[in-house]
Amino acid sequence: YRPSSVVNNRGKSASDQVIVQADYTHPIGENAKLEGGLRSYHNIFKSTYDAFAIDNGQSQKLPLSNNYEYNEMVNALYGTYSNKIGKFSYQVGLRAEYSRFRGLLVDSARKFGYEYPAAIRNIWDALFPSLFLTRELGEDDQLQVNYSRRIRRPNFWQLNPFIDINDPANLRQGNPLLKPEFINSFELNYSHNYKSGNWLAVLYFRNNPNDITQYSDTITTQLYEQLQNAGVSPNAILNTWVNASTTNRYGAEFTVQQKIGKNFDITPTVNMQYRTVKARINDQDLSNEGFNWEAELTMNYKIDARQALWNGLGFQLLGEYESAEVIPQGKQKPQYSVDFAMRKDFLKGNKATVTFSVNDVFNTARWGTIYDTENFYQDSYRRWSVRSFRLTLSYKFGKSDFSLSNKKRDSEADD
Repeated sequence: YRPSSVVNNRGKSASDQVIVQADYTHPIGENAKLEGGLRSYHNIFKSTYDAFAIDNGQSQKLPLSNNYEYNEMVNALYGTYSNKIGKFSYQVGLRAEYSRFRGLLVDSARKFGYEYPAAIRNIWDALFPSLFLTRELGEDDQLQVNYSRRIRRPNFWQLNPFIDINDPANLRQGNPLLKPEFINSFELNYSHNYKSGNWLAVLYFRNNPNDITQYSDTITTQLYEQLQNAGVSPNAILNTWVNASTTNRYGAEFTVQQKIGKNFDITPTVNMQYRTVKARINDQDLSNEGFNWEAELTMNYKIDARQALWNGLGFQLLGEYESAEVIPQGKQKPQYSVDFAMRKDFLKGNKATVTFSVNDVFNTARWGTIYDTENFYQDSYRRWSVRSFRLTLSYKFGKSDFSLSNKKRDSEADD
C-alpha cells in the first residue's frame, strides 16, 4: 500500500515568562504573626504547526495545522494573620486575584479566553478567604477545623476551539466559553502522634460551582461537511469541556505514617467519597451521583552501614489505585499504577547522587471512560504515557544542586 500523497509537517514554539513575587512577615509579640505578599505571573506563548499534503509536486494545507498564540496573566495579593492562645491557635487569610487569558487562532483570526473578575459586580470571583482553627488535645493529639476557597482555571487545551482530528473517530475541541471553577472546601481533621509514627483522619465537604467536566456527543452534519476532506468518520464523537452547574463531594480520608524498624517506613492512604454532579447541557439533564474510593501506598527502605558500596542506598515503591468515578454522561474507569525508584549518594559529603527510577512498572497507567447517552454508547481507553526508565546524576556545588537531567513535572492550576 502506498498513500496517494505525502504529508509534510513543520512547527516551532516559543514562550516568554515573567514572575514577580514579594513576601513579607512581621512577628507580633510571642505567638502572633502578620504575613502578606504579592505575585504577578505573565506568560506569552506562540506555536506554529503546519501540515501539508504533497501530491505531484503540489502542496495543500491540511486541517491538522494548528497555529496559535496566547497571553496569560495572573496578579494576586494575599494577607494572613495567625495567633496562638494557650492550646488554641487560629489563622485567617484573604487572597485577591485578577486573572486574564487571551488566545488567538492565527489562521482563522478567532479569539478566545476569559477575564476574572469581568466587572465590579463579580468581585466575589476575585476573593479567596481561608480560616484555620486548631485545638491541641494533649501532647500527641490535635483537632482542626478549616475552610478555604480556591480557583481552578481552564488550561489552554480546554479553551482552544481548534478541532484535533488526529483520531478520525474521536475528535477533540476546547470550549472558548469555559469559565474557571471554584472550590469551597470544609474540613474536620484529627491527628495523633505515637512513638513509631502518626495518623491523620479527615472528614470533608467540597462544593465546586462551575465544575469543569468533559462532554461528548456525535458530530453534527454541518461539522462533518466542514471536515469532509480530513477523512473524519461521519459517526465520529466530538469530545469537549463544559461547566457543570455544581459538583459536591462528601468524603473521608485516613493516612498512617508508620516506621518499621530502623530503615523501613510505610505510608498507606485511603480516601472514600460520594459525589453528586448537577449538569444541564443542550436541554439534557446530565446529573449523576455515585460512590468512589482511592488508595495509595508508599514504602521506603534505606540500607544502613554494612558494606561501603551499599551504605546509604535507598529504595522507594509507590502504588496508586482509583476506583470508577461518576461523570455527567457515565463514569471514568478504574485506574492503577506502580512506580519504583532507587537512590545512592556518594563522594565526600554526599555531594553526588545517582537515581534510577521506573515510571509505571507494570505498564498499566491508562485513562478510560464509559459514555452511555441517548445518542451513543462508547467504551474507550487512552494512554498519555507508557512505562519509562530514567537515570539521573546530580552534583551539589556549595548549597546549589545542578541536575544533569530534567524530569518532567506536572503542575496544577489550583490556587
